[in-house]
Amino acid sequence: MSLGAEMPRTPEELVQWAAALAEADMTSVVGKIQEYGAIDLEVMGLAITDLIPHDVTMVRGMEASITFYLLGKISRSISALAKGEPPSADTRKDIRVYAAMLEHVSIFGHWGKFNGEGEADFLDVDGR
Repeated sequence: MSLGAEMPRTPEELVQWAAALAEADMTSVVGKIQEYGAIDLEVMGLAITDLIPHDVTMVRGMEASITFYLLGKISRSISALAKGEPPSADTRKDIRVYAAMLEHVSIFGHWGKFNGEGEADFLDVDGR
């Protein structure tokens, strides 16, 4: 199914379209695993959580980091709308990708990166 060929007209077609969109986005999520390792998110999380008036776990810090990235993409989207333009395809995709990253960290309690060695292709970072 092409992502823009035809508007879904049934609930089943909508589910198929959304699944195809999510599958296409996963390539970008894998790229973000390689680009933003856990340390990147941990460092940024430590800086952001200094603004929060109570103790924050490393996982909450990573969520704060990703949320900060999301805020930048949403700001870019609002800027385009304020100019009377639609948000770019790249901005919309980035919002979906960062949302998937946030979901992964929130559900699994860690972020990691691929190593391609041994039995496990995904090295996780403990959910400190």
